[in-house]
Amino acid sequence: MKILEIQREYDEVFQQSEVTARQQFPSASPEELLTLRQRYAVGKVWTDLITRPPQEELEIIYCGHDGLRHTRGAAKPYSNIFAIVSESDRAALTRMVARGTMADIYQSLNLFTRYRANLGRFSKGGDLIVDTRSEFINPTAIDLPIKKFNEILGIPEVTVADAPKYPSKKQASGWQIPTDWRCIIGFVSGEPRTWTDKTNKKTVRGVCNIVDETVDEQPTVDAQGNIISPGLTAWSAPEHLIVDDGSYCAFYGPLANDDKGKSSMNCFLIRPIFAVSVDEEDLD
Repeated sequence: MKILEIQREYDEVFQQSEVTARQQFPSASPEELLTLRQRYAVGKVWTDLITRPPQEELEIIYCGHDGLRHTRGAAKPYSNIFAIVSESDRAALTRMVARGTMADIYQSLNLFTRYRANLGRFSKGGDLIVDTRSEFINPTAIDLPIKKFNEILGIPEVTVADAPKYPSKKQASGWQIPTDWRCIIGFVSGEPRTWTDKTNKKTVRGVCNIVDETVDEQPTVDAQGNIISPGLTAWSAPEHLIVDDGSYCAFYGPLANDDKGKSSMNCFLIRPIFAVSVDEEDLD
């Protein structure tokens, strides 16, 4: 890590500590407060340095994200960002985890663009870590049509009807492996919408319904009078819902089956083929 970067982080921590130090130690002299803040800033920067993973420079192709997430009780957001990473002459879909001030870095990246990036990693083959040392430079647009993209990464293309037969693999925790994607090419059925987690109001998610020519069910009405549309539910970051009812798209992400065998997708990428643009004011 460059000396100037360490100095910048020290200065930032030192400046931020002034108000708290005065509140916690109201009777301390200016000299005592100065010493306290200096010790705190040095300790904070040192702790951050020794707990960060070693970095390596990699060539990545950005291809999706899960939006800003907030763990309940945590002060800082995080995001899961997905990229093609070529290592050992093999291209693989890899998750990059960004936290805190870097959590929204995906908003400055362009889809299907190659970057050179400095990224951390604790173990070979594990998630990549985006932190304040990371830079994404030398952007180059890459032409990756849907079929070619699927072939490079070995992503199975499945229909809505067959989706329950092809769930994504699970981690030891029981959740689907986030990089074990499936591709469904179909239509957005009904208006996409967003919802806010009532127990964690910082978390806003998007949801839409996918149908294709294999769906032959009819809409039903539940006891509350809500229309239940046939098809497959796709949960996503709100930023992905740029397409409206009737749009024909390729949807990407892990598939999971519920206790009744019905599939849903955590959608990390939507590639419009024939799109109808959505009015953002309709996403409520």
